[in-house]
Amino acid sequence: MLCKKLISEKLSLAGKQLTRGDLEGLLKAAADLIRTRVDYTFILVLLFYKRISDKWKMEFENAYKEALADGLTEEEAKKEAKNAIYHDFDISEELLWENIRKDPARLPENFSKAIKIL
Repeated sequence: MLCKKLISEKLSLAGKQLTRGDLEGLLKAAADLIRTRVDYTFILVLLFYKRISDKWKMEFENAYKEALADGLTEEEAKKEAKNAIYHDFDISEELLWENIRKDPARLPENFSKAIKIL
């Protein structure tokens, strides 16, 4: 509720345009809220997981392009690029960052599952 109230107060501009100062104020207030409400270790785990997910995608793209260059079909190249030998961390696609956050209602469950598997 506090967050909702804060956002409402900051965004109630009474018909005037949102200025850079207004936006900076909103972002600073949001950062203060995060600092006081969320433990820094949790944020570090989120950043760590996001990086692992991004790295997996990058490795997948590189392996996929290489497989296509070797003459595999798109379907075969995708299957080959998912192979664990191309990745430092073996994560199933369903547990990648963008996939676990698709359903906000299940985000805590999905994130917890992903961390346990990792």
